[in-house]
Amino acid sequence: MMMQDNKKRNSYWRQVMSDIAVVIRKYRNILTILLALVGIGIMAYYDYCDTTCSYLKGDILGIDLK
Repeated sequence: MMMQDNKKRNSYWRQVMSDIAVVIRKYRNILTILLALVGIGIMAYYDYCDTTCSYLKGDILGIDLK
């Protein structure tokens, strides 16, 4: 009985991941542009706040906050 539940769960997650992959493939160009704009916006904001953001320390997703 437990084995059947695991198979159903695995099948469900496999389908979910497949659906996500389809959406990413369909909107790949738009997602790339949006991520680039978000990155540019973050860098512009950080440049704008200059010394007022000097208290920021550490990293986010491996990107140093210097």
